[in-house]
Amino acid sequence: YFVTDRRGYAAVAEHIASTFLAPPPLSPHGNGSARVDATGGHSRLLLNKTVTHIFYQNESGVRVRTADGSEYTARHAICTFSAGVVNAAITSQTLFYPPLPIWKRTAFGKALNGIYTKIFLKYSRRFWHDADYVLYAHQTQRGYYAVWQDLESGGKFFPNGANLLMVTVVQRDSERVEAQPHNATVREVQAVLKSMYGEGIPEPLDIFVPKWQSDTAFRGCWSNIAVGTTKRDFEMMQRRIGGLFFAGEATDYDY
Repeated sequence: YFVTDRRGYAAVAEHIASTFLAPPPLSPHGNGSARVDATGGHSRLLLNKTVTHIFYQNESGVRVRTADGSEYTARHAICTFSAGVVNAAITSQTLFYPPLPIWKRTAFGKALNGIYTKIFLKYSRRFWHDADYVLYAHQTQRGYYAVWQDLESGGKFFPNGANLLMVTVVQRDSERVEAQPHNATVREVQAVLKSMYGEGIPEPLDIFVPKWQSDTAFRGCWSNIAVGTTKRDFEMMQRRIGGLFFAGEATDYDY
């Protein structure tokens, strides 16, 4: 699904947070405008903080250290990092101190994050089929730039004349695309499109490649549950360790 709400994904978090955070206080500033502080105006909400250490075996509860050297202590803490971040921490033996116990590591090891990369291309003109999806089958490489989407088809996402095309790659192709320079990706994309539409197609004016796997705050897109995972594995992912609780989409058995 595509979300085209102009408020962005933040609107969802803001709606949920409104149940326990008061609206940001506004202070007069300039010609009738208002300004909030760097935390969004919420004294209980800290933004732009990168958690680097979680000490979860303390008598006082849980102690968290951030990249700027700040430390915060509470009786309880909820960890909602993606399965990708948790598994990266398990592999590198970082973030959690002491390292997570074997039963927790084993459970999260069954929820490795998948990588799903949507590559967006802007062209000077439209030359592809007027269809929601255009499928391409490479002779030898499964999934190689296989699924294309016209982002203005039927006027669903962008108006006519936007000339935006999107192609999807996953897993190993995603890792390769994230690591290589954009011009290499453009060459690969153009070779596929020329095989479908001929040599006369224009070069793209711009390209955008999200890098979910490379981003240390995500390490992938969403959990990809392994075959044979049981309800008990989800219970082990959710189970608290002292004052540290675990949540997030990877830990949810139903969804």
